[in-house]
Amino acid sequence: MSDVIRNNNQVAELSDTYRSVHTEYGYTWKRGIIYSRLDYIFVSNSIDSKISGASTDWIFESSDHAAVKVDLNF
Repeated sequence: MSDVIRNNNQVAELSDTYRSVHTEYGYTWKRGIIYSRLDYIFVSNSIDSKISGASTDWIFESSDHAAVKVDLNF
């Protein structure tokens, strides 16, 4: 599935906002001691340079997903 998403993003010219800022981590899902990165925000490559920050937020303790936050400067 990750290959399909990667190929579709390349064709559609989309960027992974979190990876534009951070080269590692960014886990957005957890169950016990298992963590994974399941949640993404994709943007057009044409505004990739406008990304000024990206983070995850585990504010909701009752959820197994973290929010993905992206800062854009236009």
